[in-house]
Amino acid sequence: MIVDATGYIINSGETMESLSYTAKKVLNFFREKSVFGGVLINGAHLSELPELSSSEQQRLRSGRRVQRQTREGPKGQGLVAFDVRAPASVVLERLADFANYPSMIPVVRKAVVHLSHVADDGTLTAHCSYRISRFYLGVSIVHSVSRDEGLVRFDLDPTVSAMMLQEVTGFWYVEALDAQGACRVWLKVDLHAANWLPHWLIDYASKRALTRATSWLKPNVEQLWSEMQSSEEDPET
Repeated sequence: MIVDATGYIINSGETMESLSYTAKKVLNFFREKSVFGGVLINGAHLSELPELSSSEQQRLRSGRRVQRQTREGPKGQGLVAFDVRAPASVVLERLADFANYPSMIPVVRKAVVHLSHVADDGTLTAHCSYRISRFYLGVSIVHSVSRDEGLVRFDLDPTVSAMMLQEVTGFWYVEALDAQGACRVWLKVDLHAANWLPHWLIDYASKRALTRATSWLKPNVEQLWSEMQSSEEDPET
């Protein structure tokens, strides 16, 4: 019998030999990345966040965003940080609402949650597929959500082939700033594009993708939080 913190692929009474090839592949993928069992979720991602320069800190204080981007061949890394005038819990609920991404994120045209599960430690895992941009490009993602840690992790689904991407991995981290409900949102993503893609196209697409993947969140959540506060002040409306 295999006892695993996921409670997701391996159920009571199952052995590794009894699992399907796909299930074994998914399990090994997450064990290698230490996603399950709380290893990465419990704060290890925070060591990946950079120190901000004084000018970057000033940008955030003035309500602007910080964005960094690097590339070496087909591999690239992106980072975005911005402040939101809403509690971290409200931001996390939006980020974890995968089925409704098309109504919130303009670049996401379709979203399907194929499978989701909440483990004993409260970590939500969801297998999702998306159609992106006007070209309707397909991508399959596995999300892991820990609300207690303020983390939403995403990885390219290892069981589904992707024509233009060899690897995508990253996370959202929502950091509470003060008692008034403001928070700082971080997005960090690493990707490995297909070797046949020209580097100029990777640079162009990555910059646009970072902007489009994040620009929706601040106005969306701040409007939602304003509506929630108004509703509490006037419950009869």
